[in-house]
Amino acid sequence: MVQKLLKANFSIILFLGLLMIAASIFSIPSVYGASSLPEALTLSHAIQLALKKNLDLSALQMDEKATRAAIRKSRGRLYPRLDAYSSYKRMNNPSAVIPVKGPSPSDMPYFSRDLYAAGLHVSLPLYEGGLTRTDIHIASLSNKAAKAAVVRKRQILVSTVTDTFNYILYLKRLRKAQSETLQALKKARADAFLRLKLGKIPPLDLMEMDTQVASQEQALVSTHQSIKKAKQYLAVLMGLDPSSEPEVLGTLLRPQSKVFSQALIEQLIKNRPDILEAQRQVEKAEASVRRASSKKLPRIELFGDWGLRAGSRLQGEEGIWSAGINLSFNIYDGKRTSSEVAEARFRLNATKKRLRALRLQAKSQVLSALSSLKDAEARLLVSKKVQQSAKEAFRIEKLRYDKGAGTVTDLLKAQAAWQQAKAQYIKALYDINSAVTALKLATGTILPPLNRES
Repeated sequence: MVQKLLKANFSIILFLGLLMIAASIFSIPSVYGASSLPEALTLSHAIQLALKKNLDLSALQMDEKATRAAIRKSRGRLYPRLDAYSSYKRMNNPSAVIPVKGPSPSDMPYFSRDLYAAGLHVSLPLYEGGLTRTDIHIASLSNKAAKAAVVRKRQILVSTVTDTFNYILYLKRLRKAQSETLQALKKARADAFLRLKLGKIPPLDLMEMDTQVASQEQALVSTHQSIKKAKQYLAVLMGLDPSSEPEVLGTLLRPQSKVFSQALIEQLIKNRPDILEAQRQVEKAEASVRRASSKKLPRIELFGDWGLRAGSRLQGEEGIWSAGINLSFNIYDGKRTSSEVAEARFRLNATKKRLRALRLQAKSQVLSALSSLKDAEARLLVSKKVQQSAKEAFRIEKLRYDKGAGTVTDLLKAQAAWQQAKAQYIKALYDINSAVTALKLATGTILPPLNRES
């Protein structure tokens, strides 16, 4: 009986099973969806997600698309313009409607208070002093500047995500070191408590240890909260709700630093997207000077018109057409054109100075990053040696204290020195990573060439 029921409902069971499988497949969120994240993000995944979801970058990409539309709008002025028109006019007194192509000149005209007209008007600019061509050129330069701004934003975004990601790794490593120190302090405190009961140490030693434990616990809480804030900032960079606090996966390692010659630095700075964007702004300002100057030149326009006109009840209807050329030349406009030219020249000089200032700033950023890298590398080397000596000093003080030859103050000082040495080593390691990231950003090499061109 059961087998018969299963056979009878096999198709239904199969359909429901396929439906559940399909539902489970289509309900899986995107790997980089805002509603779901992997259990832990690698740096590569975080960068990909930021480049895809960051809102500021998306806004700049929309601006770049707007400049493309502006190019099409400017080019449209090179083509003829066709307008349809219609009109109705009612007058207080009847007016004669005299068809040009009437049957006979002696025919009486048709009088009507209502006049109707409809037709098509076409116009084509033949010469505007280069105004339209200049507008197309300006729009094209705006598009190139917008593209450069997008590329530079991508570079800054990658730099910020990398720094934030590494900062989280640094804090997690620092938190681990602080936790180990706290556990050691608690163990020492437990030993001191037993020794206090045996009367081997004064109560003040235990109080000092309690103070040190409380201080270390507070430092651990502070580091934990810093990690939370860094994760929230990373979430915002990736276009996510800050409450998601994404987990990161990785280890803070010493990166490979590249040697840059002076000639290579100059070449890299020259090709930086923000430098290219500033150069486009200078070219736009030069084109704006030409555009303003072109308003002093004559304008020639070809036009044509074809339509119908009639009176009441469409009596006297006839077709009419006209064609010709309009020539206009500005003689005096209250110095508006000359003032516009002067304004454009001032703006040109301003953009040139901004370009020069940006080049100096870019070179300063490269030199600063190189200096920070050398400083961090030196601190890493020193802190590594200090950490080794501080560890040995703590071991000796611990033995002296256990034998009753040392004081708790010396023990806690040695413990704090060891903890500080570990923190300095981790901080120097993070600073090296940060300096390398800053150097890549300053030289415009933080993204691969393929991505930097996209």
